[in-house]
Amino acid sequence: MAVTRRKEKETCTDETPLYNIRILKSYIDYIRNNYPKIEIDKIL
Repeated sequence: MAVTRRKEKETCTDETPLYNIRILKSYIDYIRNNYPKIEIDKIL
């Protein structure tokens, strides 16, 4: 069994995303489907 080494921690830059877009999109879809009165644009 091969052992893999972890990458050293990457430093944050202005280019580093602050969120995961897949998770955010799923959450927005959930809110739209379950809470239609909430205006997503005002939250974002």
